[in-house]
Amino acid sequence: MISPSALLFQVNRLKPELITPAKPTPHETKLLSNIDDQESLRFQVPVIMSYKNNPSMKGNDAVEVIREALSRALVYYYPLAGRLREGPKRKLMVECNGEGVLFIEANADVTLAQLGDTIAPPSPFLEEFLYNVPGSDGIVGCPLLLIQVNRLKPELIKPSKPTPHETKQLSNVDDQESLRFQIPVIMSYRNNNPSSMNANRDPVKVIREGLRRALVYYYPMAGRLREGPNRKLMVECNGEGVLFIEGNADVTLVQLGDTIAPPSPFLEEFLYNVPGSDGILGCPLLLIQVTRLSCGGFILALRLNHTMCDAAGLVQFLKAVGEMAQGAQAPSTTPVWERELLGARDPPRITCVHHEYEEGIDAQGPFPRTNKPNMVQRSFYFGAKEIKAIRNHIPPQLSTCTTFDLITACLWKCRTLALRMNPKQVVRLSCVVSGRGKRHNVRLPLGYYGNAFAFPAAVSEAKAICTNPLGYALELVMKAKATVNEEYMRSVADLMEIRGRLPKYPLTGNFIVSDTTRAGFGEVSFGWGKPVYGGPATALNLISFYVQHKCNDEDGVLVPICLPLSDMERFQQELEKMTVETVQTSEDIYDTKSAKIVSRM
Repeated sequence: MISPSALLFQVNRLKPELITPAKPTPHETKLLSNIDDQESLRFQVPVIMSYKNNPSMKGNDAVEVIREALSRALVYYYPLAGRLREGPKRKLMVECNGEGVLFIEANADVTLAQLGDTIAPPSPFLEEFLYNVPGSDGIVGCPLLLIQVNRLKPELIKPSKPTPHETKQLSNVDDQESLRFQIPVIMSYRNNNPSSMNANRDPVKVIREGLRRALVYYYPMAGRLREGPNRKLMVECNGEGVLFIEGNADVTLVQLGDTIAPPSPFLEEFLYNVPGSDGILGCPLLLIQVTRLSCGGFILALRLNHTMCDAAGLVQFLKAVGEMAQGAQAPSTTPVWERELLGARDPPRITCVHHEYEEGIDAQGPFPRTNKPNMVQRSFYFGAKEIKAIRNHIPPQLSTCTTFDLITACLWKCRTLALRMNPKQVVRLSCVVSGRGKRHNVRLPLGYYGNAFAFPAAVSEAKAICTNPLGYALELVMKAKATVNEEYMRSVADLMEIRGRLPKYPLTGNFIVSDTTRAGFGEVSFGWGKPVYGGPATALNLISFYVQHKCNDEDGVLVPICLPLSDMERFQQELEKMTVETVQTSEDIYDTKSAKIVSRM
């Protein structure tokens, strides 16, 4: 039997519909029993059934037969077509209003024989055969927003012209263990100038063609990673292509509102995880989904193998796609590979202290972990008033610090307090620091699109972070960032060579932040102007990204945070103290009142 991991198939779903009773039914309210409405039963239960092709039913469509039977059966079981309401003392009742039950028609390019026992529990393909319509899985009331994304079958987009078939090594910064993961990015675009030439242009076709042409210049992106001796990564430039998905969604940008920004609750709809595509070795290096919206706008979401490039390199590639999509003959910035510039020296030598990779400096004893099963994400907004409030907590001699430094120190302190660590526990805050530009003197050529950053760590005992004024954490952050120069980058590359690329950032007591506000995502155009939002789609466990965000016409910084639920509540309380303002939660996120630390669940 084929294993679930080896079976790839596509389910094409039509728009969800509400099946109502075939005849008029009583509009009344019916109480549930005290057995029915107990807290222990307030959940959804999935059931799955599979049927072979019965020759006696030839000429009958299973979907049409079951849809019709369901409509007729609901005449007798009409409460099932209603909606639950909650009365005094949390008493549940059914409003028999005949609104209907959700029904989805679909087709899958797979056979029952191929599926084998995968239908039985634990049903690894349940999500394919039972789509969770966003907003439909609550207990009380009706869905407020239903989004259905109809995706076409994923395709591989190859360079539009023949490209070299060769093997290219990644740099020692690229292929470190800490970067062997996929990172999601999402960008939303309005239907700008609908009366102009864009009215007749399809963003899916335009971007697909721009991608094909850009891959001629960025042909390693169309290859596949292999692993050589000492775990060295290299790209087999074989032109197999990047994954591309075309989609359509029955929703507008206005309806989506701020849900595109982290933590992007609809990310799975706009970025389908093609089964078997998310590995590091032997898989497509890039997955792109372009989804047309009913308003004429569109969403471009992508997933990148981080070993290939950093935020600056990805933006350079996306701008090339945009330029080619708009008719340019070649990218304005010629891509440069030259990953040997950040390879190991001969002989390799570790010349700097790298706390970011050290596991052994942690104190002994019990400590909380931040990879618990009840992890939640919320995003917090920092505008001018928040920054001013936080600055009131620092001494005058540190007043020249950057906004990034200030927010980072604040988050580190609040997060450490929320986690309630052993006072002796060593905690780390790693800042992603770019090696590009004159400031750090790494001397990389214009057009270099590989990873060119380090993440030096500020280190302290938890007690010191929690009990000292904010200036203590701030000074540690500033000193850690200042350690990055060309020698530091060379030392990182040599460290990877000496230790077989195995050192990874520690999981215990660690927090990593990356500022993408100046990466350039907001400047990427495919012919429809700048994106409404562009940047990372979510936090990644220990890693938070700073993204540009506009709140009530004010430009600020949005930071998604990932923590266990109980710790998140404490974190939000600590952050509220630091900003001396009321914290706004997801329930009132669309309220225009002046709550200033905005949390999105």
